[in-house]
Amino acid sequence: MFEGCDIMLGTNEMVDSSQMIIGDKMGQGDEITLDYKVVDIHDNNMAHNSEFFPGSNMDQGYEMIHYDQRVLHGSEMAQDSEIDNGNDTAEVAPPTSSRRRRKKSMVWEHFTTEESEGCIKACCNHCKGVFAYSSGSKMAGTSHLKRHITQGHCPVMKSQEPLARGTGNGGEGTIEKPSKKRRTSTGYANAPFNPDLSSSYLAKMIILHDYPLHIVQQPTFLSFIEGLQPRFKVVNTDAMEAQVYAIYLKERDNMLKEVGNIPGRIKNAVSEAISRSLPKWNMADKLFTITGDYEPSSHDIYSVNLRDELSKMNIPMLRGQFLVVRCYSHVLNAAASDVTASVQSVIYKIRESIKFIKSCTSHEQQFTNIIQQLQIPSNKTLCLDIIGQWNKTYLMLMAALDYKQAFTVLEKSNDNYNQAPSAVDWEEVEVAFSYLKLLYDSAHNIMATEDPTANIFFHEAWTIQREISSATDLQDPISSKIAKDMHERFDKYWKDCNVMLAIAVLMDPRFKMKIVEFSYTKIYGLKGIKYVKVVDDAVHELYKEYVRQPLPLAPAHIEQGANGDLPTDEKEILTNPPSNGSVLSDFDIYLSEVALSQIPKSELDQYLDEALLPRIPEFDILKWWNLSALKYPTLSRMARDVLAIPVSTVGRGSIFSSAGTEARMLDDYRSSLQPETLEALVCTKDWLQNSPPAPKPASSTPEKK
Repeated sequence: MFEGCDIMLGTNEMVDSSQMIIGDKMGQGDEITLDYKVVDIHDNNMAHNSEFFPGSNMDQGYEMIHYDQRVLHGSEMAQDSEIDNGNDTAEVAPPTSSRRRRKKSMVWEHFTTEESEGCIKACCNHCKGVFAYSSGSKMAGTSHLKRHITQGHCPVMKSQEPLARGTGNGGEGTIEKPSKKRRTSTGYANAPFNPDLSSSYLAKMIILHDYPLHIVQQPTFLSFIEGLQPRFKVVNTDAMEAQVYAIYLKERDNMLKEVGNIPGRIKNAVSEAISRSLPKWNMADKLFTITGDYEPSSHDIYSVNLRDELSKMNIPMLRGQFLVVRCYSHVLNAAASDVTASVQSVIYKIRESIKFIKSCTSHEQQFTNIIQQLQIPSNKTLCLDIIGQWNKTYLMLMAALDYKQAFTVLEKSNDNYNQAPSAVDWEEVEVAFSYLKLLYDSAHNIMATEDPTANIFFHEAWTIQREISSATDLQDPISSKIAKDMHERFDKYWKDCNVMLAIAVLMDPRFKMKIVEFSYTKIYGLKGIKYVKVVDDAVHELYKEYVRQPLPLAPAHIEQGANGDLPTDEKEILTNPPSNGSVLSDFDIYLSEVALSQIPKSELDQYLDEALLPRIPEFDILKWWNLSALKYPTLSRMARDVLAIPVSTVGRGSIFSSAGTEARMLDDYRSSLQPETLEALVCTKDWLQNSPPAPKPASSTPEKK
């Protein structure tokens, strides 16, 4: 009855009286649906308590799989097969027949069969290891193949396993997104469970997503974890807080190493505790500038106090002249707030008018008909602004100004509408809009640059300074009043930062000192020469500080001495030139005398004297200085530090926010945390988010030859 069939018999834990139903007619190669009584072989009686329907024809080559341990092939026991002692289901491939069944086991995703000397062997696609599979009528099964893949026996799979889980450093790096390709349930049956790694991932989840620490004690969260992995014991809030802080300490150590390896000087926006924090963060000998978003009233006091404190540590360069930089975006936002505040009552009328028009379809249709009757050519769409984002107010006013006549007609034709601005109101809005446009264009130009370097801010700042300085003298009282309010705020920023911005634009080989001379003449007229000299003196003094610092590598350019003389060995070369013949010997002597009589120019002066480069939009200033490092080894280091000054601390997405910064307000929960824990959560989140992604594991698919 069982002749020609491979039957996998169960262990002693067989279930009695289970139903086994085999179809009445079975041809060769037909698949069999089983709903059967399991043959109980506990006492080796094959027919005990079982029912087989007569007339059933068993297909030769059919494979019955119950459980592991013993294999019955025809009348033989599979003595030579390798059987797993665990709970994995063993599979035995059928003997060769006219119609082979498709291999369904998960192992064939990782193995391919090869025929050699009458035997079929399984070859691992990863490590290329060869394993027995079948020899004649004897089958080796697939259990040993599964163990090779799922239990870490394959050296290639074992080395890739940490990467597949997210990191290769014990789970302390960037967490990768899980692969979209799902493993089969059989593949996870014996997957190792690491509670420490899981707990580390949980801590990072709390950090990155701003979850409260007490989430680990919430009943629904505990139930969720219990459903995923019953063996994972979630720690309490105190233990999770300690784990978060441990991750912070490790990431901080990594950050300190990175800071220590930075060759240039560091620019950063820091708190009032900077003087005592610099040594802690390995920045004592690297600080160049500090960018903040404080108000002008506190700028002078803050700058003086910080400059005095850091001078005790011999930190500031150029006597701290560039030490404190105010955030440019914050100044723009503050100036925009002044402009909108000057016409706030009119902005309110326009906002309410748009609300009325948008309130129902009939109002909107009536307003559209009026626009068509007046033949207003504009196609702008009325939009409401968002309080706190002055660019939205700017766009609202831009559209409203095109339809100012339509608002007046709507008020006359609709008794329910009485918020139309007057003619004087529109004059005030037009003036305010012109100043908002000046600020909007400046902010938009900064946003257009993905990674803005410090040189681009000079062009924006001097343009605004010139426009508002000229407007303060206008006879128009409306324009003059708004300009004076703006000028009072922006002029303070210009006086504090224009030298730093000018030095930054000097490092742009397309402009150099020429743009400073041109812009200062436009702003100050004949007095501009005096301010140009201030910039020239400052950039030369800053350059001398870099000359006094040793170069990291042997210089490719011979720098002049402190008194302008060349080194002794260079003098010997010039005074004893090699002779190229009697005809040119006198010429060589002449060149030597000329060289000794002239003081060689410094790198800075050579750079400033060279012709300007063409102004092309795709110019990469950082790449240019990198390529010019051999020619200007000292000046290129100075340019690297100056161009990296963060003139604005506001991200591109928040440059129009009236808050001026991306500073987050602490909620009640975070305000209740210990300062160390709060610092750990905030800092570690930033570090993890900006960590480089973990390398992707190598593909397991063998290359086709």
